[in-house]
Amino acid sequence: AAPLGDFLEYGRLSLSDEDVFELRSCAVPPSVSGALLLDPAPRVLVGPGQSPEIASGVAFDSLGEALGSDVAGSEALHMVWEAVEPLTGIAAARTYALGGASLLEAGGSVPAEQHQVLLHAYVAAAACCRHLIAGHLASLAFLAPPQRDAQLARVAADFLTSIGGAPGRLQVSCTELDAMGLAVPTGTASMCVALLYLRVMVADVACPGLGHTLGTVAYGDSAFCVHACEEGSLGRLCSTGLTADFPAFAFWPVPSELSRSDEVRAGLDSCLGVGFDRGPSVALGHRSGIRVYLENKGPPPDPLELGISIDQEVQSAVAWDISTLIPGQEPLAGYTSGHAWVFESGKLVVSTPRTGHIVLCIRRDGAGLPSASAPNGLVWVPVEVPTAAVGATPLRAAVAVSPS
Repeated sequence: AAPLGDFLEYGRLSLSDEDVFELRSCAVPPSVSGALLLDPAPRVLVGPGQSPEIASGVAFDSLGEALGSDVAGSEALHMVWEAVEPLTGIAAARTYALGGASLLEAGGSVPAEQHQVLLHAYVAAAACCRHLIAGHLASLAFLAPPQRDAQLARVAADFLTSIGGAPGRLQVSCTELDAMGLAVPTGTASMCVALLYLRVMVADVACPGLGHTLGTVAYGDSAFCVHACEEGSLGRLCSTGLTADFPAFAFWPVPSELSRSDEVRAGLDSCLGVGFDRGPSVALGHRSGIRVYLENKGPPPDPLELGISIDQEVQSAVAWDISTLIPGQEPLAGYTSGHAWVFESGKLVVSTPRTGHIVLCIRRDGAGLPSASAPNGLVWVPVEVPTAAVGATPLRAAVAVSPS
């Protein structure tokens, strides 16, 4: 998430609202009174209390305000990030999860089930946005804004129905931006080239059995659209999404996951013999550092049933793809690096800042062990969680390990 972090830290160019209107050769409308609403805007909206605000603008003076204490409670399972590149105006929106290892549980607890509902809605929003940019934005880009938004919403609704719907209310917004990421005023829109910011939201996401909503999820991307004339015929062209390099998905651990991480860490240490009393021993005088134990107390306890170690604390990474929640969609993957301990049993213990310590199992198929090239000379191998709930939709996960 470093690119988004850089943009959010950089923020927007330090111009007052009056300066912006002056650069546009416009007079400051009396109704503005120094409170121009920015939409899109660099912001992070957390949980059900704040995430619905992604559908509306924000005052310049409120950017960078500290999050209220009401968003730090147990209800917050996700956050919506929106970023605006201050030199080109390109904007993006993403929804990230507040939860690390619990995302892989695929049900079995109320937070895990709620995460599945939120992520299902986010996959649907991302699929809608990508579908509109790839196939419909070019033909609708230069319509009047109300007509354009209505047509986009209709196409998005039809597409959402075709993939099975979403657990919430669909909202679509399309805004023409200038080079500062500010909305182009009505009546001054370009009829030749336009930078459009398309944002698809699923609002009022509801989890079955709960008496409240989980908030709003959003996915947004920018694209250039061109009204071109070639050989006497009028054509409309649209670029691909301009923010493909922004992390499509990311996640952060929450305090409730710390106890499970500590249990896995303790089980790993026990299996590796850390702190295990092997009884009295004697040193071999002719071999420095070698000791012979006088009693055979057997192997150390192995509460996680890891077995014999193959590799210890080697460079690794873990990634999982949430697009499996809706079959047939493009990947939406999160990624974090750390270290792994590999065992003959096929189990791994992975430790990263985003997940803590988690136990995973290598997933084999009938043809053997599938793998793919990973950075730094490693290979991706598919894994699963041994404690995943029966009947839930599992996320597709992989761990990067040494090819040996």
